[in-house]
Amino acid sequence: TKSLCVPAQTRVRKLVNVKKLLAGLRDAGVDLDTGRRGPITQEDIVDGNRDKTLALVWRLTVEMNMSKVVSRDALVREVRRLRVRRLRE
Repeated sequence: TKSLCVPAQTRVRKLVNVKKLLAGLRDAGVDLDTGRRGPITQEDIVDGNRDKTLALVWRLTVEMNMSKVVSRDALVREVRRLRVRRLRE
């Protein structure tokens, strides 16, 4: 959208963009609280917190029926790619 910082090459810009995304999800009624781990924050996503990122993906899949938008195979490929990248770091 027009309000996103593009390109998001710096951490600050990424935080701003993810904050806007999470606010939009909250406005749409998506619960971003993970229980004992606390709410999903922009820092969690930008910093690569695996548990909270997966929790966000799960919430989107369940609450917004993203299975119609994102194929399971594409999601599996992306998770594998991220695991390989993380192992290299």
